[in-house]
Amino acid sequence: MLKSTLETSDAFAIIELQDRRIGSLLLMLLEFWLVFLISALWFWHDSLHLMLTYAVPVLPFVHSFDGFVSCLRTRTFEETLHLVDDVQSIMPVSEAKGNRMRTKDWEFGHATAMHTWPLGYMHITFGKRLLR
Repeated sequence: MLKSTLETSDAFAIIELQDRRIGSLLLMLLEFWLVFLISALWFWHDSLHLMLTYAVPVLPFVHSFDGFVSCLRTRTFEETLHLVDDVQSIMPVSEAKGNRMRTKDWEFGHATAMHTWPLGYMHITFGKRLLR
């Protein structure tokens, strides 16, 4: 997918609502209890949903497990740049500065923003094709 994007697109963005830091993993553990809290308020009329939340806590477990695995599979900016290098190894790095990197054809960047106080951070990796 990355190879096709770099060959045919003018720009892209990868937006991750989690990362592999301990804070993000803790938020996913807290998510289990959040599902318990919200289900009674939001799904009070759905007996199957309530049963799968409280009698047999399948939904809280699946929700937390999915979030935990998502945290573990999230790539850092540097790892994404390594993927770009693997896909198009003919693109020499001409300039690299902190959260930005420029190649012959592309400029890549990275930004972080808090979405859930105090531990939840959103990570955005973006790339823009340079004008020829």
